[in-house]
Parts: sequence; structure tokens; C-alpha cells
Amino acid sequence: MLETFSDHEKQLSLTGAAMVEIPKFKPDNKTTAWVDEVIETTATVRSDYLEKDAELKNARAQLHAAWNTGHQAAIGVYPIMQSIYRNDAVASQAVSKLPVGDRTPAETLTRLESMSKQWAELPNMPGTNKTFVAGETDKTTFDGLATALKEKIVALSTCEMQFKGRASALNKQDELNASFIAAALKQGRGQFPEGTQERRLIEAIAAPVSAATATTDEAGGSTNANPGAVVTVFAAGSASAGSPTVSAPTSVNFVTPPIAVNQ
Repeated sequence: MLETFSDHEKQLSLTGAAMVEIPKFKPDNKTTAWVDEVIETTATVRSDYLEKDAELKNARAQLHAAWNTGHQAAIGVYPIMQSIYRNDAVASQAVSKLPVGDRTPAETLTRLESMSKQWAELPNMPGTNKTFVAGETDKTTFDGLATALKEKIVALSTCEMQFKGRASALNKQDELNASFIAAALKQGRGQFPEGTQERRLIEAIAAPVSAATATTDEAGGSTNANPGAVVTVFAAGSASAGSPTVSAPTSVNFVTPPIAVNQ
């Protein structure tokens, strides 16, 4: 989770500060300038991830809106089409075979496109020389809804792929950060004895992780102050190669369009 990533950001800053205060402290033989570059890169990677996260949520919202609009158009046009051509044996049979009961954006797109194809085959409305229209909805308007939905489906797919790339970069950076922090703690503890000022500065690096949200109850169990959150258990003296992977953002929970019986 991003909380873990942020903890490691803080630890990087503390490591850099300790290196400034203790000139002899050079974990992995790195310089403070190197640590500053890593901190800057880390901030950029996090910002890029959050940017794509926001874009992904927006793409999901746009798809839902286009899906709902398209579905409502389909369930509105379908019964009118059935009713107007009820006495035309050929048209009526063709309309009755159109897909209904769409429950996903892809199914709604298929339904809209199928209706559009059938729309083009319909004769003029009985007793008139006018092409079929459903109330105020003509074929051009109807086709526009299908096009819009298709565009949103493609846009979301692209955005999801890009997000996965940002999430991968975030995880990779977090693993690098965690590995360096663990090395700095281990090397610093070996270099400076307990009770010294240097050692106290080294131990401060582990502070963000030590201040975890999980607390121990009287029975020795773990109590989470934030129900539903992921709690990271990280031993300050252990290596961080097993640092948890940053997960994808929580999906936006939309209500699916209503499904009308036989529509």
C-alpha cells in the first residue's frame, strides 16, 4: 500500500539526515547526494502513480456514464420498435431476436450495435413514408451513443494498461528503497555501538516503521486501529526484501444500469 511506500520515503530522508550528521556513516558506500537523488526519484514515481490512479478512476466513471446512457437508450427504443412493427411479420421476428438483458458494458455495446444494424433494415413506419424513430431518438443519435460507449471501453482498457506500468514502477522503486534502508540499518548498527549518539541517530531511521498502526493487546494479539487497512509488520533489524507489494487502487463501485424484464 502507499502507506508502506510513504514510510520508506520517510526512512530515506532520515537515512540521508543521519549520513549528514555522521560523515563516517556511508551505507553501501553511497553519498548523501546519491540519497537525495533517490528521494527525488521516489517522489516522482509516487506522483506519477497517483496521477494515473486519478485518471483510471475518471476513465471508470466516464465508462459507467456512457454505459448507463446507452443501456437506457436500448431499453427505451426496443419496446417502441417492437410495438410499431408488431404487424410486420418479417420485421417483428427480426426485432424479437435482438439481444436483451445486457449486464456489462461490452454486452450493452453489442446490443446497441445489433439494434443499429436492424434499424437500417427496417422499412418505413407503417402508414407513413418516414424512417423509424423512437420518440425523439433517431438512428444518428442512437449510433452516437454506441460510438461513445465503444470509445470509453477502449479508453479504460488503455488507462488500465498504463496504470499497471506505473504500479510496477512504484513497486520496483519501493523494493529498492526498502533494500537500501535495511542495509543502512544493519551496517550502521554494526559500525556504531549501542549507547552512542551515532547509534541513536541510526535507530531513528526505523521510527516510521516502528510507529505502525498495529498495537498489541493484553493477550499478545494484534489489534488494528484502522479496520480494513493492511497492516505491515516490519522488524526494524531485518532485511526488507520481503516488503509488501503496492496494490492497485480500490475500484470505483458503481451501480450497474437496471435491467428491465424482456428489455
